[in-house]
Amino acid sequence: MRGLLWLLALAAMAVGVSLTARVNDGYLLLIVPPYRIEVALSLAIILFFLAFVLLFLVLRTIGLTLSLPSRFGGYRARRRREKATASLHEAIRLLFEGRFTQALKKAGEAHTLPGRIRAWQRCWQRERRMVCANPRKSRSGSVALTTRDLTLHG
Repeated sequence: MRGLLWLLALAAMAVGVSLTARVNDGYLLLIVPPYRIEVALSLAIILFFLAFVLLFLVLRTIGLTLSLPSRFGGYRARRRREKATASLHEAIRLLFEGRFTQALKKAGEAHTLPGRIRAWQRCWQRERRMVCANPRKSRSGSVALTTRDLTLHG
């Protein structure tokens, strides 16, 4: 529906420009020493407008091209943080399921990724001490994590 409205507005604008250009009898006279150039005023206005749009698009393209390395770096950092968060959530899920060795492995992955997360330290150190001391002992339900533990600190 929005596209139809834009198309209708564009058609109305084209009709308005053509009606305005029909009643405009002016012309633009450019004198370049060996030449005299006479251009209809409506055509000159349209050419100036198109030149402005073209200049804007060229400058915008140059600006976006120059900002591309920083935007790509931000994208990569965001992906690393998302991977670290996913590893942490997987580690916590494994921890609550009682698979402590796999939880340790996932917490280690969250630690090695550059998006530093504070909760991995608590989970990893607590469970590493428990698994190393008694690998067969189950600790289901003894780990209480809060939403504050799950926050990302980068």
